[in-house]
Amino acid sequence: MPSRRKLFIFCFLLQSTNHDRFSALAFSQPKPERRAWQRSHRRIMTELKCGDDGHAVSDAKRRQAVARALGCLALLFSDSPGCAANLPTSTGADMSQTGTLEKLVPLVKTENELIKAKQELLSAGEGDSSISADTIKAISNQLSLAIPSEQILFKRKFDEYSEPVSYKQKFMDQNAFLVYYTKGFDGPNRPPMESSADPIPKQSLQYGFRNDAWSAYDELLGELSYFSPSSSSIDDILRPLEKCIAAFEAYFSTVPASDVANARRRIKEI
Repeated sequence: MPSRRKLFIFCFLLQSTNHDRFSALAFSQPKPERRAWQRSHRRIMTELKCGDDGHAVSDAKRRQAVARALGCLALLFSDSPGCAANLPTSTGADMSQTGTLEKLVPLVKTENELIKAKQELLSAGEGDSSISADTIKAISNQLSLAIPSEQILFKRKFDEYSEPVSYKQKFMDQNAFLVYYTKGFDGPNRPPMESSADPIPKQSLQYGFRNDAWSAYDELLGELSYFSPSSSSIDDILRPLEKCIAAFEAYFSTVPASDVANARRRIKEI
């Protein structure tokens, strides 16, 4: 009886056309998507009420229609503007050597260039909060030669080393609507797919630190581009620079310390 009641409520929501959530979402879509939603809505409601021969359908067919309705709603939510993206967008990274020393070395080199820029900045402005335009130009040139200024290229370096997205993460992202409303049900006598007690995946941590690094570096590039000796100070450059270095350090905290040490050793030997 409880399952029949839930089915009735769900059907009622689907049939509602005035001031209901589903209609508002459907009509917020561009016209082609709206028409597709309306066609799917009519077909699903017909299947819920009667079969091809006009007679009442079995519980099995009704469940299939409900499953299609849920899938339709999931697509609607995923296509709606402002929908959050939990998985990283591809940067075209070569994922064949993730986690290797060869792919870690470029990241350590990048951090070294940032640290070097910080040292030069502090040295040039020692004892004074002002700094010359020539120093800023020299630092800008140094960074532009060593570090990509395009977001996709900057992030690609991280992605080629970082832990790839797991199958479980992909499944949960592609089926977020069902996972949410089934509370992560993964079968009888099995733990839920996700829990607040679960540790944050390593991939998610690396993804976040990578984004922090780019955000700080992008801010740094902006400060360098619009630097003016008369209106800017060393702190305007130093602040995003330190934030970027801190993001790299946070990223390296997810990497085996021995790998980071080996990467630093290899760079010194070059």
